[in-house]
Parts: sequence; C-alpha cells; structure tokens
Amino acid sequence: MLPFSSGRICIVRSPGRATSSLQRLLPNEGTLWLLHNRRQVGLLFAWSQLLHLLALVALGQWYPEPFLVHLSAVTLTGGGLAYFFTFAMAATSNDRAVRWLGPARWRRFHQVGSWWIWIIFAQTITLAAWFVWLPLISAALLRMQSASYAWQHR
Repeated sequence: MLPFSSGRICIVRSPGRATSSLQRLLPNEGTLWLLHNRRQVGLLFAWSQLLHLLALVALGQWYPEPFLVHLSAVTLTGGGLAYFFTFAMAATSNDRAVRWLGPARWRRFHQVGSWWIWIIFAQTITLAAWFVWLPLISAALLRMQSASYAWQHR
C-alpha cells in the first residue's frame, strides 16, 4: 500500500516541482497552466502528504509489530524533515509569507525544501523495486531541470 501511495504522490509532485523548467523547455498551453497554478499543485501535494502521514500513523497504531520494527532513525529523520518542509512550504505559499521572508529567502527556503523532498522520494521509491518507472521519471525531470538551468544561464 505505501509504495503505491508514494507513487501517486510522486505523480502529483513531479509537475509542480518542474513547472518553470517545463514551461521554458516546452512552452505550450498545458505547461503555462501548470505555471499559473503551481501554488495550487503544491497545496494539493501537501494535502496528499497529510493523508499519507495519517495513513502511516494509523498503520503504526493498528499493526505496530511489523510496522514499527522496520523503522530506523534515518527513516524517521529524513522522512520527518520532508514532512516538515512540505507543511512549512504549504504554510508559506502565499504572498504575505513572501513579503515577510523576502523573495530571496522565500525562494531559497522553497528550493531547499523541494530538493530535500525530491531526494527523499527518489530514495524511497528506488527501494521499491517494482516501481522502476518512477525513478526514471525522477531522473528525467532532474535532467530537464538542469538543462533548463543551463539554457537560462548561457
């Protein structure tokens, strides 16, 4: 259940993470729509993560023996930090937070948070061997972002 849930969340997250890169590399109506609605896509991701976290808590409550045995400090720390970034980014996804933090600090915070979440997803999904296509999508999106960055700074 959890790898399937993580896969669906990754599908929601991927377009939001790569929106500006997609728009620069493939300018069309769909990528323009994503660019204009990326805040809503990010909030949809945060909502799906909240549901995922609640499912994890319920699973730990209902079946503590097999579930809690496989948890490690690394999993709790890495995943916990990803949840922190997700919810903090959702809470600061408004114009007031941008003014309060300043555009540069706000952008840096969201960039660091986004990369951390991306790394955790890539690591988590890669461990689920039957989800071979999701790491490939992740790698392709990361490559697309670096190509877009290189193109923008040439």
